Amino acid sequence: MKTLRISDDVHGKLTATVGTLMAQTGKMQTYQDAIEAMLNQSPNFTFLYARFYPISQMVFHMFFQ
Repeated sequence: MKTLRISDDVHGKLTATVGTLMAQTGKMQTYQDAIEAMLNQSPNFTFLYARFYPISQMVFHMFFQ
């Protein structure tokens, strides 16, 4: 398990994404579930950023691309 440092704005967007996933699935979701869902939606983007940027910057860029 790792800790990520994110801004309050990104935290709010991530929380909204968790809410969206819960509405879609009808089940409890976690921040990890939300991040995995975003990563799985764009495998080429994920590969490039995972290779060249730390995970915290990758999460930042996912929200502000």
